[in-house]
Amino acid sequence: MADTTIPVPGACQHCGIDKQDHVQRGGRDVGRHGWTAPTTEQIRERMLARRAAQQANRPLETTQPTPPPLIPRNPECSLCGDEVNLEDDYFLCENCDISWPMYDQGYAPGEWTQFGNVRCQEVVQPRLDNTWIRNLAERAERFQCVLDADHVKHKLPHANPDMSHIAKGWR
Repeated sequence: MADTTIPVPGACQHCGIDKQDHVQRGGRDVGRHGWTAPTTEQIRERMLARRAAQQANRPLETTQPTPPPLIPRNPECSLCGDEVNLEDDYFLCENCDISWPMYDQGYAPGEWTQFGNVRCQEVVQPRLDNTWIRNLAERAERFQCVLDADHVKHKLPHANPDMSHIAKGWR
């Protein structure tokens, strides 16, 4: 049921009376006038006011709705941090070309899906500029990338499992 104190959206611009009920009217503020179409802004404001009044008058529900379904995430790659895909019985990181058995999640080491690739020769010091680490030896620690030498062509960052806790996507 609509609130009668709020004029219908198409009511008179001056007095708020609906067109079919409007005849020559007079009022303190407006004087004698015929029905005049409301402005677009008046229509919008009236619609919003009526909707707010309807929402305010709606009784509150007493039961909780059914929760939405759970959408499980696949684990993240231990090198690049991206979500891996599940293919057959293996998790596969397409960025790093690594697979892990699904049933040994967290226990079994991964396997390279491409054999015979040359290892990247880049050695990085990702913590060097991190002033939050006070131990200078820890900040100066060096890591060799474990990915294949071709990964930089595909715009993948260098990666090493010993530093996977440092930051996702370091370069």
